[in-house]
Amino acid sequence: MTAKAYKTKHAEPLTAKLKTLVKTVFAKYLKAVEARITARGHNSSLQRRVSILARENSELREQNRSLIRQVKDYSLLQRFFGKEKIDELVNQAKGRTKSKKYERNR
Repeated sequence: MTAKAYKTKHAEPLTAKLKTLVKTVFAKYLKAVEARITARGHNSSLQRRVSILARENSELREQNRSLIRQVKDYSLLQRFFGKEKIDELVNQAKGRTKSKKYERNR
């Protein structure tokens, strides 16, 4: 086999296949890099959102603890003074608050 025949039959087809393979691999690499950049941006956005939600969750937990303490105190007062008396006092306080707001808005 001559060098020209070898080049035509073996080397050129192999080179073409390798060239196609390199182009395909490089194209897939570029797509992977682009996907990585997009994913990184999305991940940053999600991390910021998680941070915000964690802060809100912490605030709500503290508020919940405070409300639980208030409910315990309210229940204690109801047991001690009676439910009807406490409800009456609460309604009086609400009435006073409403009347004060009404007077301020006049």
